[in-house]
Amino acid sequence: MRNFFNLRGTNNQHHSALKRPKSNPLSKRFRALFEIKPVRHLFGYSLIAGSITFTFINPSTAFSQNTAPVQEIITLSPSTLKLSTTESIRYPLDSAPQINQFFNSWHSGVDLKGNLKDPVYPILKGKISEVKFQNYAYGNHVIIDHGQGLYSLYAHLNHIYAQPGQTVTIYQPIGQVGVTGHTTGPHLHLEIIDQDRRINPLSLLNLN
Repeated sequence: MRNFFNLRGTNNQHHSALKRPKSNPLSKRFRALFEIKPVRHLFGYSLIAGSITFTFINPSTAFSQNTAPVQEIITLSPSTLKLSTTESIRYPLDSAPQINQFFNSWHSGVDLKGNLKDPVYPILKGKISEVKFQNYAYGNHVIIDHGQGLYSLYAHLNHIYAQPGQTVTIYQPIGQVGVTGHTTGPHLHLEIIDQDRRINPLSLLNLN
């Protein structure tokens, strides 16, 4: 029985030797390197450290830190979101500017062409200083105080919406174009008073 096993073992070894491929010279060198005890210990420690690292660090988290886009959330305060507009001088009628009579030494304002009952707007924001209803001279008219000694006068109005002391803007009508007072047809007579001196309204309206 022992010869049988020895014979089988001998035959198997013979066949294995015939079938075994030649070893790669590079693998022989690595095998010889890992047979050195300090190198084997060092390699074992490296494997342990790598296992601990991958255990406690989520790979998906690590990749997401490098690939996912960073989104910054910005909270805006109401004061930041609030939009403000700067009011400028406007033409007092909705129609295209057309002048019936210019400013001169005996005509202290400009006559602006308009249709009866067209809305009349302030040229600047301000406070209603005076409202008068009369059948002569300016007829029904409104005076607005814009501050710093600047006033504007709107005459020959058909109807007046504003009240004394009321604050108005360039977006709200103060009255309607009319034919009250000394006039020959519907138009708006506009005067500008600056420091108690009447000036040419066109220098302020800048219609050019």
